[in-house]
Amino acid sequence: MIKDKFVDLVKAKGFWIIFSLVLVVGLALRLLLINTPLWYDEACSWLAASKSFPSGINDFLLNHDFQHTPLYFYYLHFWMKFFGNSDISLRLSSLLPSLFILPLVYLTARQITSKFASLIVMFLVSVNVFQICYASEVRMYNLVILFALLSVFAMLRYIKDFKTSQLAEMVLYNVILSYLMIGSPVFIIAQIICLCSYLSQAGNKEQLRKVLISNGIFFILLIPYFLILEHYFLIRQDFLMVHSAELSFLSIIGILQKFLSQSLENGMYWVTINPYIIGTKEFFIFLIPCLLCCAQFIKR
Repeated sequence: MIKDKFVDLVKAKGFWIIFSLVLVVGLALRLLLINTPLWYDEACSWLAASKSFPSGINDFLLNHDFQHTPLYFYYLHFWMKFFGNSDISLRLSSLLPSLFILPLVYLTARQITSKFASLIVMFLVSVNVFQICYASEVRMYNLVILFALLSVFAMLRYIKDFKTSQLAEMVLYNVILSYLMIGSPVFIIAQIICLCSYLSQAGNKEQLRKVLISNGIFFILLIPYFLILEHYFLIRQDFLMVHSAELSFLSIIGILQKFLSQSLENGMYWVTINPYIIGTKEFFIFLIPCLLCCAQFIKR
């Protein structure tokens, strides 16, 4: 009954009202942490970005940081140049892409589902506690999510229209992703495998050939990335990360449960240091979305 009324409202002129309300709610929640002081990792972002462009930033990352690709720090460097380096200004550099994520989530979801479902997805992202907590974090995370979504959006449009320009968009966003965050190629490789599997099963050999060629170009553009990665491997093999722990079932469930829950508690970062006590409520908070996802996949 409620769903039918909501669908009718979406179909009527109320769509843009609901869309705008979701954006306002998302903005209001993200502004809650805008005035908090910077912590260690954020101060490291400021320190790297405050160096000269590009040689100072590159030198700092390669000889002192040992873990990041430079594109985010280039972005933050010029943001600071134009908008200053106060705490609020630095946080706004992340808040802005965080807001762009919301309408992009709607547009991406709209490629595969209805207006009603897309609005629900957009609303869930707008109130997701992980998204809110990291919305104003002075790190690369929001830009990574934004460009990952842009890449998926381009891929879904390509699957429908098979336009070369859409494939080129996907490759461009994936190159940007790789130089924004060093772990991004893990997502990109999974995306390429999924796209190639889909085209192979559909028997579309021509488009599969285009995808393979375009991603060959993508990996060529990643040569500087691999050189950076090799440098970090050589440096980091000489010291240990003391907070690392063995992968366990508990840590995986704990991270997923925190991602889906309404609050953040101890152990958000290192679940093996502060283990989770997973009760009935926490189990179903994690289990129900997974079952719904599987049911929809089977239904398709």
